[in-house]
Amino acid sequence: MKSKTEIIKKLIYESKHLVVLEGNGLTQENNYPSFLDDDWSYRIEEDYGYSPEELLSSTYFSTRKDRFFKFYQEEIICEREKPNAAYQALAELERQGILKAVITRQIYGLCREAGCQNVYEFRGNIHRNFCSKCRRSFTMEYMRENKIPTCPDCNIPIHPDIRMFGEMMENSIVSKAIEQVATADVLIALGIDMNSSFLNKLYPYYKGDKLVLIKSENHFMDYQANYTAYGKISELLPKMIK
Repeated sequence: MKSKTEIIKKLIYESKHLVVLEGNGLTQENNYPSFLDDDWSYRIEEDYGYSPEELLSSTYFSTRKDRFFKFYQEEIICEREKPNAAYQALAELERQGILKAVITRQIYGLCREAGCQNVYEFRGNIHRNFCSKCRRSFTMEYMRENKIPTCPDCNIPIHPDIRMFGEMMENSIVSKAIEQVATADVLIALGIDMNSSFLNKLYPYYKGDKLVLIKSENHFMDYQANYTAYGKISELLPKMIK
């Protein structure tokens, strides 16, 4: 009898249009914070006096730039680990022509950093930063090194290219992501539960019968998926590629 890893590997390599959803579980494996992590949220509120959602909001950026950037620099764009083996596996699947798209609402840009090109980022990417007036772009190093990163030409604070809390997502990106899901014959959700709002936003557009969940542990709603595999994603996914 074939193992779950072998079965999913066969699905991947027989796929004509593979689409992957990147979830919190994968970024947390890479030691990046999740806004759904109660322990992290509690610690942030203890240290900064506000919730992560308040600190990373458009209101806070407009009214308390010093506090916004203190949190942003210390907690969001501080030096962290490089993309793990799961991200490298995704990049390899894209190079092989099998993976057609990655869809994510994570802001850390790990898929792109690993080498993926076709990534739909619902909430933007911390590696892109620009002046909202002249549109000049700035490096991550510049954002880290200045207390309030400011455009030297326009003398206004630089806006990270992320959708802050209180800002709308770009409809064009969401629409293109939905098209990818509707075209997919295999849909893999990495580090996502079936009750995730992210998955529930996209899953209704999926027309196939090969929804695969790969994540750390079982959830009572996982029976709704067609295939499941449990364990460290950074260990499981590399075993599923040639």
